[in-house]
Formats: sequence, structure tokens, C-alpha cells
Amino acid sequence: MQKNIICSSAATVLFLYPVHLYFQNFLKKKKRELERELGIDVLKVNRCLGFGIENKNNHCNHTEFSCNNLSCDIGKLCYVLNFVKRSKECVDVCIYYLTAKVFANVFIEAHRRGVRVRVIADDSNLEMTNSWISVFLREGIPVRQKISHNLMHHKFIVVDETILINGSMNFTLAGAFKNIESVLISSQPILVQQFMNCFQSMWTVLSPNN
Repeated sequence: MQKNIICSSAATVLFLYPVHLYFQNFLKKKKRELERELGIDVLKVNRCLGFGIENKNNHCNHTEFSCNNLSCDIGKLCYVLNFVKRSKECVDVCIYYLTAKVFANVFIEAHRRGVRVRVIADDSNLEMTNSWISVFLREGIPVRQKISHNLMHHKFIVVDETILINGSMNFTLAGAFKNIESVLISSQPILVQQFMNCFQSMWTVLSPNN
């Protein structure tokens, strides 16, 4: 009798746990949608980072691409890329040039974790031997590129529909460590939503079916 009760209780728990997880994720999604609709900035991430202005890399005790110092360009880059590394659901990338491994790896790793990664890039990447676009395609990451005389000059990322990363920097080593650049990271729902709409509009226009 006691054994039957234990087995029955275990079966009930095994059945209810995935149901609980489903509704928990459903409620989180609805809560996030409501917060975005109301313009509530829950994460309160609003930071603009300048690269190549006060570069103190030589005075910073960091290992390669691992640093917490926001006075150091490597520290700033780690801060930016960590948002992608912590992504759970989706990452939308819109970039003119992507040639640096340190950028490419975080998108590939996210894809391998099961995060939905989509990339829009300028078609000039097709002619660049050091571009990572062909690697993305081999990995199964969907990539769409514009074929026209106009440059696709955007440089932004939307992470989990909650974080916007936008700025002047191409995803190149020169962009991160040589040029004077700026990168804005924001969780302001109005900004995030507008860039989500921008990405989706381009994604639709660049569909092979169009």
C-alpha cells in the first residue's frame, strides 16, 4: 500500500513538474511583454562605452579577453559580449563587417546552446576571406544578406528581446582595439522594440522568397 502511494506520488510529481515549468516560462514571457508594452525598464542597463579614447590596456592585469575593468578596452568588450554569452532565448545580429573570432565565437556558442541566432550582414562579407559568415552557415545559423549597391551599414545586436547593443563598431579587431568607437547598451523597452522591428523588417525583406 505504502509502495503504491510512493509510486503514485512520484508519477504525479513527474507529470506536474514539466507543466509547472511550462506555465512559469509562459508567465515570464507575458510579464516581459507587458513590461515592454508599458515601457518599464526592469533591467535598468543603460551604458555608453567609448573605445580607443582612454585605452589603459597596458596598465590592466587581464588575461586574453577576460577582464572586468571598464577603463580597459578588453574589459569593455567583455562587458558587451557577456550579454550574448548569457542569452537564453534569441540573439538577432545586424552587422556590416564581422571578421574577429572573439565576436563570432559568442554567436556560435549561443547557437550551440540552443539559442535562436539570426544574422543580417552586408554582402561584401562574401568577398572577404576572413569573414565568419560562411562559418555561421556551416554551423546552421541563418544568415541573410542584401544584394544591392547600398551598404547594409547597421551594427547592432538585440539579446533576448530585452537588451540592445548598438554603436559605430564593426565586429573586427580594429573596431575593438584600434579605432575610436562608441557602443551603447540599453534595456530601455522603447529602444529595444524599435530595433527589434527594424531587424524583423529587414529579415522579411531579405527573405529568399521575396
